[in-house]
Amino acid sequence: MENEKDSMPETGQANTDQDDGRFRSLNSTSGADNRLPNSEERPAQRRGLSQRFAARLKRLKVATICVVVGVALGIAGTLYVQSNTEPEVEEASPEPDKVSVVFDRVVAQNELTVASRRYTEVDKVTDSNKLFDLPLPFTENSFWYRSVGTVKVSVDLSKAEFALGGEGSEIVLRLQNPQITSNTPDMDESGVLEERNNVLNPIHIEDVDAYRASVQERINNAARADNELMDAAKSNAQANIDNLFKVALGEDYHVTIEWVESEE
Repeated sequence: MENEKDSMPETGQANTDQDDGRFRSLNSTSGADNRLPNSEERPAQRRGLSQRFAARLKRLKVATICVVVGVALGIAGTLYVQSNTEPEVEEASPEPDKVSVVFDRVVAQNELTVASRRYTEVDKVTDSNKLFDLPLPFTENSFWYRSVGTVKVSVDLSKAEFALGGEGSEIVLRLQNPQITSNTPDMDESGVLEERNNVLNPIHIEDVDAYRASVQERINNAARADNELMDAAKSNAQANIDNLFKVALGEDYHVTIEWVESEE
């Protein structure tokens, strides 16, 4: 019995040892179990850190982009404000005193030739003595005459008037319509080409002069009625006078001409 009793503690000791070994194994197992989550937690932690770093990096990128965009908008706004606040270049406004001086110089020219036309006409002229306005037989004479000359169309500047237009740099001139101011024959080219004289009615120099005067009057009337010639005269007058003011006052100035009927 003593042996049994003595063995019992041993058994108990063994059991205790077994229990301790079991507990150790359980503890070891428990430790293993505790380490397993720790080993799984590290990648998770690393993933968490990576996600937080990525989030911070993303926020940093967004902040950087916002700063860049803000700077760009600021520069653009500054340029826009400067461009809109810079003083605008004012249109050149004609100064009445300067315009008046130039106008006086223009008027001092009195006349401005703005168009010309050279003409050549050849006509046969016949004449007979008359009795009671009836031609007498055997008294006819004739001659062929060539008329060569130049008709000039001019503008009378002495009657010009001016005013300042509403566009700032516009100058308005009021001028009379162009007129035929001269009809100059070319005597080197003009003259009698052929004549048939008659002792009963001889040709006189006065007859030739009268015919030449009638030719000039006819050509003058034809030139006045020539719309193409008169339109060219107005266009040339506009260009010439406009150029005179531009040379004196600058390229910003522009002349507009109002045409009125001649007082004559």
